[in-house]
Amino acid sequence: MLFLKNIPILFLFCAFYSFSQPHTKKYASTVQNDSFFTSIDFELVDNLIIVPVIIDNIKYRFLLDTGAINLFSAKLAYPYQIENLEEEKDLKFNIDNNNNTLIKMSQIVFGGVAFQNNIGVVREMHNNLFDCYQLDGILGSNFFGNVILQIDYPQRKIHITNVFKKLKIKSKPQRVKYIDNQRSPLINITLQNNKRISKDQAIIDTGFNGIYEINIEKFSFFSRTNLLTQFISTDGISSTELINNKDKKTYHLVEVPTLKMDQFTLINFYAKSTYDYSKIGNDLLKRGKLTIDFIAGQYFFETLELEDIQNKIPLLSPTFYQNKLIAGIIWDEELRTKIDFDDQIIKINHLPVNKKEPCELFSLKNENTIFTVLKKDHTTIEISSTKHTSF
Repeated sequence: MLFLKNIPILFLFCAFYSFSQPHTKKYASTVQNDSFFTSIDFELVDNLIIVPVIIDNIKYRFLLDTGAINLFSAKLAYPYQIENLEEEKDLKFNIDNNNNTLIKMSQIVFGGVAFQNNIGVVREMHNNLFDCYQLDGILGSNFFGNVILQIDYPQRKIHITNVFKKLKIKSKPQRVKYIDNQRSPLINITLQNNKRISKDQAIIDTGFNGIYEINIEKFSFFSRTNLLTQFISTDGISSTELINNKDKKTYHLVEVPTLKMDQFTLINFYAKSTYDYSKIGNDLLKRGKLTIDFIAGQYFFETLELEDIQNKIPLLSPTFYQNKLIAGIIWDEELRTKIDFDDQIIKINHLPVNKKEPCELFSLKNENTIFTVLKKDHTTIEISSTKHTSF
């Protein structure tokens, strides 16, 4: 796991919730080079990493998403589908298993390096997300399963190698586990307040544009043990998946006093609960240089040692649902007495939603925004979020 800031982007598909360690690299792409190092420039658009890849001498735009497996648009994959793998019996991917075709694409060139045996899911991509960013697919964590990936956010550079010493990292490594066959990196992070300290396991998810989301079971445990004590609970719908979430659920917005990842410490910020894995996203990762060594099972995050976020409680988190923009999750208690989570937002700053470009909606922020909401009794109400900022 969409919106900027107020709706974290997440591209994981309907996750399983067990934290397991796979025993195979069967679905990881392979590289024939004995020793290599390459660098690629990337775009950071609305906190999404967009990279160029070459397939059959044609350049395409892909999202780099360590929280997903490889994904190819049907239009792109059709000419290159060399092997259909849907009869595989040992699949354990972080996707829903409906309406997917699993294929193997023979070669993808990334940064001048030929990656072979690229296994991924084919999906129809007729949605605003891919249209807005002109994406042809996703490079998932299984694409990098046999290499070392370094993302230098400040320099907008990606480095790929299979020789660790070429990166000249001097800090101490932190251990990584992987989720099933897609090999999304799962790390330990530390949460603490002035009395308690505990651990969470979170995916390093470059397809998620927020800071941190906390698994609902972990949230329950931390709240019972008084590690996380300040939170808002409300029912709503959250578009944190590539496919629509059709069920109303209870979400929590929790104040996190301190989060530690490697040598980096983040204090005083709000995070939303999720029914998926806990995850760390690009709004945190963009503060430094991230290295994931998929070969040795370790990671490094080189950045400033302390940062105070001090973000504030958002008014609401709008959500796309059944091709409409709705209130989604309403965090403000008074506002919940005026509108429902599934009431439709028909105007933003007095301009009809259907007159806005998809990219404007995806980069929507809560601050200094006036929402016009159509209620079920067919009356409208204007809601100003001028005094609220988003997370």
